[in-house]
Amino acid sequence: MFNCGNTPTFSVDFNGFNSEVSSHLLSTKKMSYGEGTARYQAHLESTGKSPAEMLKNLKGNGQLTFENGIWVGTGSNKVLPLVKRTIDNHVPKETFDKEMNRILNSGKTAIQKIDGAFTIENGQFKAMNTVLNGEDFVSDPMQIQWDIAKDSFDILVPITLSAYADLPPFALTVRGKSDALAYQTNYVDLSSSVADIVKAEREQLAEKKQTEKDKEMKIALSEREDKIREAI
Repeated sequence: MFNCGNTPTFSVDFNGFNSEVSSHLLSTKKMSYGEGTARYQAHLESTGKSPAEMLKNLKGNGQLTFENGIWVGTGSNKVLPLVKRTIDNHVPKETFDKEMNRILNSGKTAIQKIDGAFTIENGQFKAMNTVLNGEDFVSDPMQIQWDIAKDSFDILVPITLSAYADLPPFALTVRGKSDALAYQTNYVDLSSSVADIVKAEREQLAEKKQTEKDKEMKIALSEREDKIREAI
């Protein structure tokens, strides 16, 4: 509904089902997200004497669902195998960090679903409890903030590995204006936790080896004592 009085106003509802998504729905120099399909429903309303004023006064709410999308430029699907390999083979922290940096800044990852409700108040879009599902990881909550008038984004994606739910998440962030978005990663806490596990397992292995060595030495000494007694 549109009202073109002294101060124009509008109120409108949107609905979409299985809409095709552009391959570059969200794009930075290093990473892009797109493809798949989208479902959405939204109610929007605003008032203002100019387009800029209407964007600033925009408010509303709705629900967004993206399915079968692709992240290009990040290999988040390779983190789980890396963590498992690091723990099983007692890989050094420096090697783990180097490989994390490589895979999070290259490759591509299938995203099964992104789903969440959103609100808009004074031109500020917020979807702070969005859930993102990959094949072996989840981001809950993924947080999306968008200043519509300034066309500026702040997106935080903390990712938890399904097979290592007790480990800290690693995070992907996308921030800045839509034509100059910056993609960054943070895996400091995950790296430290994996290193602690590797250290603990190394210590346990060393302790086990020492125990076995002490046992073998004890047996050898006992056998030597038996031979001495027999000789006497």
